[in-house]
Amino acid sequence: MPTVAEILEALQAVAPAELAFSFDKIGLQVGDPRSEVRRATVALDRSLLAIRSAIESGSQLLLTHHPIVWEPFTHLTPTSDAEIGIRELVRGDVSMVAAHTNWDCARGGVNDALAEKLGLSELSDFGSASEYEALKMVVFCPEDAVDRILDAASAAGAGVIGGYRRCGFAGQGHGTFDAPSNSNPAKGKPGARNRVPELRLEMELPLGRRAAVEATVRANHPYEEPAIDFLVVRKRGLPAGRKGRLAKPLRLAEFLSTV
Repeated sequence: MPTVAEILEALQAVAPAELAFSFDKIGLQVGDPRSEVRRATVALDRSLLAIRSAIESGSQLLLTHHPIVWEPFTHLTPTSDAEIGIRELVRGDVSMVAAHTNWDCARGGVNDALAEKLGLSELSDFGSASEYEALKMVVFCPEDAVDRILDAASAAGAGVIGGYRRCGFAGQGHGTFDAPSNSNPAKGKPGARNRVPELRLEMELPLGRRAAVEATVRANHPYEEPAIDFLVVRKRGLPAGRKGRLAKPLRLAEFLSTV
């Protein structure tokens, strides 16, 4: 059975946390990331009805659009729906995850789905977007190792841009190094000054994926001492809004009826 942590990883692939606005509260709000999930309940709101439905159905996870924790709690007494809901989630051993503005902004998310239901074409983005930091990995390798490194880094969470996967850039150049006489270089000769053809491979990745990406790149790199750099870059997420054209012009009352 998948764990809550594994479901969070899958959610990251479709609604990246980086897309959420800075004021938002998303992700795991109640529960243990190590808990196994056999059944899950999905709901728009974190209402008491949704929470009780998840518990009664035997779910171990409730995934909602709206978060249950917004402001810090000073107590957990049965005086508000949020406090009652958290107490019931804990008693029922149900984890709760929220995907809010990250799911509004994501490709294929809430606003793309609404645009599709309205029959809009020629879609474009507009409106506010998150600002966040990410990493750019730069690694130098021989050409015959590029695909292996791309595959490994992608599997670890690198190379995701919007709805695209395994994104990278490789530029040709030459690497130089003096190899010790007792070394065993993958390219070049020991005990000599070497100049070998290499590719500079660049891939983007979230801050939290650095350790996993670096470990797998080192494991799949042919060099004894691969040169890997991680550069911090400022990114702008996807805007929240979508606009497009209706199939035919409608008066406002007709459009309201369609909505």
